[in-house]
Amino acid sequence: HVGEYKIQIKAKRCVIVSAGALNTPRLLHRSWLRNEHIGRHLRLHPTIVAAGFYDKPIDCYLGAPLTTVCNEFQYGPKENGYGAKIECPSCHTGLAAVGTPYLDPKHFKETMLKIRHGA
Repeated sequence: HVGEYKIQIKAKRCVIVSAGALNTPRLLHRSWLRNEHIGRHLRLHPTIVAAGFYDKPIDCYLGAPLTTVCNEFQYGPKENGYGAKIECPSCHTGLAAVGTPYLDPKHFKETMLKIRHGA
């Protein structure tokens, strides 16, 4: 149900579901679709951000928009593939804006004006 409306889709060949990694399996199960692989094999990759501001301009948004990757720890301590992959994306102004806490307009503007010094 979406609001007050019931939605029913009939397809002869296939239906594409795009509800995200967590909601797609839930939607498929609620649609009475049964397959032993639904909801299994999901590998989450939690992330953290480490950022700061420096005295000198860093200008980390200049140059090619590439991500630097370190695979040294990807297999994990038990060598079973459950390790860590370290990625360092370039921080363009849009990405910085999304990751900046919004406390109020003045604070946000002041933070974004310092972006040249951030990394």
